[in-house]
Amino acid sequence: MLSLSKHAFPQGVAVNANGNAADPSAIFDASSINKGFLIPRMTTVQRDAINSPAIGLLIFNTTTNCFEAYVNGAWNTVSCPAACTPPAAPVANAASSLSCSSFTANWSASAGATSYYLDVATDAGFTSFISGYNNLNVGNVQTQYIASLSPGTTYYYRVRAATACASINSNTITAITINNPAVAGTITGTATVCQGQNGIAYSVPAIADATSYTWSYSGTGFAIASGSGTNSIIANFSGSATSGNLSIYGSNSCGNGTASANYAIVVNAPPTTANAGSDINVTCGGTTATLAGNTPTSGTGSWSVVSGTASITTPNSSTSGVTGLAVPATTTLRWSISNAPCTASFDDVLLFTTNSVWHYRNKITIIGQNGAGTNYQVLLKIGNASGGDFNLNGHSASFPSGKNTGGDLLFMASDGITVLPFWVQRVDGSGGSAVASVWVKVRDNLDSNQDIYIYYGNSFSPPNGSNIDSTFVFGDDFFTKNTTKWSFLNGDVDLSNHYAYSFSAGGNKIQSNATIPAMSKLRLLSEMQIPGNYDAAIDVSYPASGTSFYSILSTYYGGSEPRLGYTDGSVSHNLSGTFNVWYFFETLKDNNSFKQTAVRRDNSATSTVTGTSASSYTGGEIIRFMAEDWQASPNRKWNFVAVGKYTSPEPAFGSAGAEEVNCP
Repeated sequence: MLSLSKHAFPQGVAVNANGNAADPSAIFDASSINKGFLIPRMTTVQRDAINSPAIGLLIFNTTTNCFEAYVNGAWNTVSCPAACTPPAAPVANAASSLSCSSFTANWSASAGATSYYLDVATDAGFTSFISGYNNLNVGNVQTQYIASLSPGTTYYYRVRAATACASINSNTITAITINNPAVAGTITGTATVCQGQNGIAYSVPAIADATSYTWSYSGTGFAIASGSGTNSIIANFSGSATSGNLSIYGSNSCGNGTASANYAIVVNAPPTTANAGSDINVTCGGTTATLAGNTPTSGTGSWSVVSGTASITTPNSSTSGVTGLAVPATTTLRWSISNAPCTASFDDVLLFTTNSVWHYRNKITIIGQNGAGTNYQVLLKIGNASGGDFNLNGHSASFPSGKNTGGDLLFMASDGITVLPFWVQRVDGSGGSAVASVWVKVRDNLDSNQDIYIYYGNSFSPPNGSNIDSTFVFGDDFFTKNTTKWSFLNGDVDLSNHYAYSFSAGGNKIQSNATIPAMSKLRLLSEMQIPGNYDAAIDVSYPASGTSFYSILSTYYGGSEPRLGYTDGSVSHNLSGTFNVWYFFETLKDNNSFKQTAVRRDNSATSTVTGTSASSYTGGEIIRFMAEDWQASPNRKWNFVAVGKYTSPEPAFGSAGAEEVNCP
């Protein structure tokens, strides 16, 4: 018996909950949203027991789990649904092709899946889906391009593999779209530059998410030398560059970021080329002057002292006054014009001051010789009004009168500042025809020609400038008795006549306490008087032990007349002269060879002898004055002794310039 619910109509039976009539084409119309249609279920045995089944009769065979229909006199299988096998869980892979507004979602193929469903959300719990990506069926593929996204946003996606009967979710992948470049930070670099300045560095901290950088400068003459497109550049400024603002912004595929704040750059012009003015000859005896530098149109000027002594009244004034100049001297002042950071321009001016007490000067050229070096003693023959290597035209206020009398002479190096030591050995003649033999110690290197100056015409009685000690390596002219310098064994000094002399018996009369420095070449000068046929000598000797000596160089008398020679007797030469007169002796030592010369004080006789020294000279030698042991009297006399530098050929007087009026 069939029980019908709700409604039965003549045209058909309707089974539903809403009271609708059956469809006109249906004899039976069942509808439900929460129930199914269940046909008769039976085993094969029960099916076969149906008596005379009607064609089209439907059953579900519980033996075979098949839907069956009776057709053509037999039961036929309509469908045998198989058991449902779900697909393997899919694996979601990292997103690719990330951009500002899109990315591509990727996953691996899932075994058994026939399609995939994609979820994309802005939260990991998948409660905020982006439009169109809530369970989107993307078909049987492994990638999906997702567009219309926001820059710098975090997205989450997952995929679900499905078959006709089941589906399963993948893991979750996080994908972050590229953000717009961040705001550029603060520029660092040099804020003040000079026109024409190159190699200036500027930089900004790396801008987040920027892939390139763009620098801009509002002024002119700015060029990027290196680093273009990066956050650190080296810039050059042309010679006509102008001040301006520097800025930078970052860029990427999303676009351009916000530019940095302007970085102000001041471009200064180079300073005006400095001109300190012409050199200044200060009024004779004066110690002040007025400078004449140029006035800068760019930058500021300042005076400074390069060398010499001076006090600048107003250092920043181009026409400043100068006081406190040394006399006589050459002072160098510098006028500098600066406009930082540009390289300053400067120019020097020389201020020449002259001492009013020396009215004249003359430039003397000394011919140099290789090997002479510095501080070489050069002999000058200076005439008062005539004669000599050159003369002073009678303008000396107090011409030297004899040994160690410097008169009003003053010698200076080529700089006009450095005073040179000198010593007057002798003066021949008198009055205007007097000629002084003067040794001058030249400071500058006489390997080549050098100029020196002689000053004279000082009527204010200058102190005696002649000094044998400061002129030679070793010397004494016996104006004093120096017991520090000498040991007076059997001798003394005549302070009235300025000579050393011997007395009593004994070979060594006087010997130096100081030793001579090592000199492979040297000059030994002396003047000696022998009263008769009595041997005497002066030499440079080395004490072998105790008071025992052997000569290295010597000049001596002996025999029936004055004799010149080497003390070992290997070389000797009788002088054509007489006793009781003064002889000037000079020994020139050049390594192991020597040359000895004796000249009478009145120049009436000259004798020279040369030879080879048997002994080498190693330094540590002393000076000694000797007489034979058995000859106690009369006294032997030595007027002076000096040891100086020597080279062969040696520097000598070359020429004298025109006399200059130093201070009229």
